[in-house]
Amino acid sequence: MALRKKLDQARESLVLHWEQEIETEPVVQEKNDGESRGTWGEGFAGWWLSAPTSVKMALVQSARELVRARIAGMEGGEAGSMALDVLCPEFADQRLEKLCTGDVLPKLYVARIHQNEATRVHDLAYVRANVEGEATEDELQVTVDNRQLLVYTVLTDILIVFKHMAMGT
Repeated sequence: MALRKKLDQARESLVLHWEQEIETEPVVQEKNDGESRGTWGEGFAGWWLSAPTSVKMALVQSARELVRARIAGMEGGEAGSMALDVLCPEFADQRLEKLCTGDVLPKLYVARIHQNEATRVHDLAYVRANVEGEATEDELQVTVDNRQLLVYTVLTDILIVFKHMAMGT
């Protein structure tokens, strides 16, 4: 039950940071050809679309390493740090360039905030496909909770690092 409380708090923190610092809705603009296209406006999402990929990758890596350092400081931290790589492959170096292309990351925020149940179903399918051996439904749910907690934490830390970067601190 304590894990569920941490998960709820992490999600609330993510929502708070996103809403306080970032425009959450794309701005629809009409183009000369008569078609409407969405843009992300100002803030993090707008910056994300125009920033060089190398800068975006460095931002995500910094946030990921902050999470990894916090995990390492906890009891069993080394195993927890490896769990970040296993449970959250979207933040791994091998997938970083894809995550930092276009509006993939802003869309990930929107999905995690506004489509919580759908992302949980996706996470459960991912965990079922990647857990070795026999696991009970309760064990799978705990692993999904841990995955979601890590994803929320990394996403929140990305926003925090971005804020500090934008403020020049």
